Amino acid sequence: MTGPADNESDWENKFYWSFYELSNGNIINLHYIENWEKNKFVDADYDYNYTKYELKNGKIISYEFGDAKASDADAMSEEFFDWFESLPPYNDLKKPVFESFSSEFLMVQKEINSFIKNIKDWSEPEKISGNLMNFPSQDFILHEPYGTVLMISPWNYPFQLPMVPLIGAIATGNTVILKPSESAPNTTKVLIKILKAVFPQEWVSVIEGDASLAQALLKEQWDYIFYTGSTEVGRIVAKAAAEYLTPITLELGGKSPCVVDGTAPLKITARRIVWGKFLNCGQTCIAPDYVLVKSEFKAKLITAIIEEIEKAFGENAQKSKDYGRIIHEKHFKKLESDLKKQKIIYGGSTDKKE
Repeated sequence: MTGPADNESDWENKFYWSFYELSNGNIINLHYIENWEKNKFVDADYDYNYTKYELKNGKIISYEFGDAKASDADAMSEEFFDWFESLPPYNDLKKPVFESFSSEFLMVQKEINSFIKNIKDWSEPEKISGNLMNFPSQDFILHEPYGTVLMISPWNYPFQLPMVPLIGAIATGNTVILKPSESAPNTTKVLIKILKAVFPQEWVSVIEGDASLAQALLKEQWDYIFYTGSTEVGRIVAKAAAEYLTPITLELGGKSPCVVDGTAPLKITARRIVWGKFLNCGQTCIAPDYVLVKSEFKAKLITAIIEEIEKAFGENAQKSKDYGRIIHEKHFKKLESDLKKQKIIYGGSTDKKE
């Protein structure tokens, strides 16, 4: 396969292109072509080499999703890994290095690799059987991008939760306005560094601000909205989207009980409950919220949970390098208030300074 061209004539005559066919300003189908003649498409072998992108009215109208852009992002992510203990997300959440790697960095890398491997197949027209109303015809499902996507991401996984949906949005032909959480400023700096190095501003823009900025953005009309966060704010986003009948994805928190009936070994059960609850200091949408346990196993389960906590973090979790912190003062105060209403069996100390 040939490589990137040195001048515009080479672009048009000698090199493999990928191109998106347009319908009403939206990209409707990815083709692989050898020669570009306006809207004529000639299928050619898939070429990973990065060629060119063009933007019109804020939408991508032609570019090749090759491994050059993905490799750029991958390389920048490698640099990000070296910064774990100096900037993100350690200084935002005091998240341990291994936890940062497994729950933030690794998941982003896997998403990039998944799209590099599968984007060609996913973007192909899907042939389906027709019916008498369309006879005679050939029928296909064409996978279309929405256009300009607004993404509002939270603070609890400040690298992974903005990047994973962004990868999918960009790879499938959309442009993105990303509003990360103002509560994780150190990680946001790195997000901006990576995205500016890989994408032009017309393709991906990061806008910093607090809740008032999010409210202002929601007053605008978007082609799609992707929100991750609380149920309370999710209702606000859904209401704003309904104004323009904008399609949305709401990734919201909920309640996740653990049911312990004694049929599984209690020590393994306790270890898994502790891991799930204390990952990211409990700031995970699917973290265990409460335990429902048969009364005859209650005392043994409590003992096993305490043992697993001390195995993971020592007798004083505050001194453990593997124990994160609550990032948001509002949530810290709520947790502090909740403790006053409970019978505390183990732990229960707080330190607002940390």
